[in-house]
Amino acid sequence: MNNEIDLEQYAIEMKELGEADLAEIYIHPFTAIAIIKQIQLATRIQLTWIDDSELDKVNKELNKVAIKAGKRIQELFDKNSEVYKSLEMGWNIEHNRAIRHEQ
Repeated sequence: MNNEIDLEQYAIEMKELGEADLAEIYIHPFTAIAIIKQIQLATRIQLTWIDDSELDKVNKELNKVAIKAGKRIQELFDKNSEVYKSLEMGWNIEHNRAIRHEQ
C-alpha cells in the first residue's frame, strides 16, 4: 500500500462527501459514548507534522465537523444523567488533565 496521499484527489472526494445525503445509523449507547470520547481525544491532537496549508485547513474543518457530530450524538442521552454530565466535561480540556498534552 502506498503511504502517499494525492491531496488533489483527497480534496475532490471530501467535497463530494460534504455534498452527500445523510445516512441514518443505529448504535448501542456504549458505542455512542466511545465515539464521543474518541472525538474528544482526536480533536485535541495537534498534527505538528503537517506542513501543507491546504491539508491543515481540511483537518481544522474536520475537527469542527467532528465536534459538532460528537455533541449531536451526546444529545441522545438525558441531559440530567451522569453519563451526559461526564461527556459534557470531556469537551472542556481542563477536566481532562490526565490526557492533556503539556508543551
